Amino acid sequence: RDAGIPYIGAERGTLLHSLEVRDMVALLEVLHTPYNNLSLAMVLRSPLFDCSDEDLMQLAGWGKGGWYQRLLDVAEELSEHEALKIAAVTLQHWRELAGHIPIHDLVDRIFNEGNVLERYQAAFPPHLGNSAIANLTRFLELALEIDSGRYPSLGHFLSRLEGMRESSEEAPDEAPVSGGDSRVRLLTIHASKGLEAPVVFLADTALGSGNDKAYRTLIDWPPEAPRPTSFILVGKQQQQPAMLCQQLEREKQEQERESANLLYVAMTRARQLLYISGVKAQKGDECGWYGAIRDALDPSGEIDPGQICCLTGGSPPQNQQAAPITEDVEEAVTLDPALMQPFTNRSSRYEIAPSYQASEPHATSGSGDEEGRQRGIVIHRLLQVLTEHPRSNWPDVVTRVAAEFGFEANDRQLFQWFDECQQLLEQAALSDIFASRDGVESLNEVPIIYKHNGQTVHGVIDRLQVKKDEVWLVDYKTHRHANTENSSALAAGYRQQMAYYASGVRQLWPERKLRSFLLFTRPALLHEMEIEDPTKNLSDV
Repeated sequence: RDAGIPYIGAERGTLLHSLEVRDMVALLEVLHTPYNNLSLAMVLRSPLFDCSDEDLMQLAGWGKGGWYQRLLDVAEELSEHEALKIAAVTLQHWRELAGHIPIHDLVDRIFNEGNVLERYQAAFPPHLGNSAIANLTRFLELALEIDSGRYPSLGHFLSRLEGMRESSEEAPDEAPVSGGDSRVRLLTIHASKGLEAPVVFLADTALGSGNDKAYRTLIDWPPEAPRPTSFILVGKQQQQPAMLCQQLEREKQEQERESANLLYVAMTRARQLLYISGVKAQKGDECGWYGAIRDALDPSGEIDPGQICCLTGGSPPQNQQAAPITEDVEEAVTLDPALMQPFTNRSSRYEIAPSYQASEPHATSGSGDEEGRQRGIVIHRLLQVLTEHPRSNWPDVVTRVAAEFGFEANDRQLFQWFDECQQLLEQAALSDIFASRDGVESLNEVPIIYKHNGQTVHGVIDRLQVKKDEVWLVDYKTHRHANTENSSALAAGYRQQMAYYASGVRQLWPERKLRSFLLFTRPALLHEMEIEDPTKNLSDV
């Protein structure tokens, strides 16, 4: 910045910390809370109004009360061309707009009426002006992104900005500046991964690893372990017991390996020229990466560390052909017979989907064809919408589901399925399944996942009724040919599926009685299944 060299910073999440955006936030704070004297002073001194120190001293010595009221009072005695007068009139105008128009519209009006971009372009040095303009434009976009810029609540908008500023994950980045190829890019080594440039500078590479004598914690936590295997408070070196030496040495090796990996990333970003610089510490002989690179390039120590040197690469190493393996070598190579045997590995991540484990008698149900599958999916969706929005008009429900599945709004088959669902909901015998009651939590399409014998069981339960003392588990079956005579035979094919579901539900509500039901939608038949021990006889597929 001091040398006037154009550059692009690598700071992440720093948009709200840039000077020009802080001016905009201070302006909005004044419009929302005019008694904020510090924000008002910041706005007056910004390029928006360009008030002088003398102007601020005049406000400070003018009467009593907050600075905003003093600004209005002193403006009455000033000419219309003076900075404080312009600021008073403009801020009062923008305050009248705040709270009555959407946030984005307010900021857009401020940018246009206050010539914001032109003022900041003129106020910043040429090599920083484009960056300031890009950040201000990004702030205007941010006003549209938060809640779509719809709600005229300055307080809510400012609160969201404050939350984003404090959150490392949500904080917005500074805007990119056009013409980046002709600018110096400042990057952390982590941020430079995957990038290259003709010329790369590594700065401050003589920085040591820091003081290792301070108090700290030593945590040994293998990635696959659920908890650390050790947690030790490490004191000064003279206070460390002998038992720590091995662990400290292992930690040191891991840090050195990670440091070497990071240095490799840094050095391989350059295509043509790599400059390595550093400042040697006043105390100690450690020179960090600089010393490691110097020792590797000059193992004999002929180069004076205090002199600037330039080393150029020579010709690339010649490719060496691997010598062919001779018969004698082949005979000398012996393999463990166990390595020649095939082995099976049962992955602990293998998943069991109960709905796919069920043995469906397709010949009698008719659910094995494409029409039967679509019928089942649509009926499940209709029941979900109708039970979650019981007061919806039926044309709205049909139109909504038709749009989701690509049906015409007047599709005859869709109306037949809708009538089937309506009849189910009107059945008095099924009121305990579908009716809303106080103290009963009704849940649709409930995803469930848990571990069984080291394997993951996952599925979606069609409906759950969670009562004070009971939980009802209901699974819809849309067989077109189900009836009172074959329902028991059909239900037998789903015993394992329901057992998996019941096992997961019992883990959620172990103190409540569980009842499991199959609901055959075509005959409106509710079949209760007795599953005494959900985990008994579950197959290990």
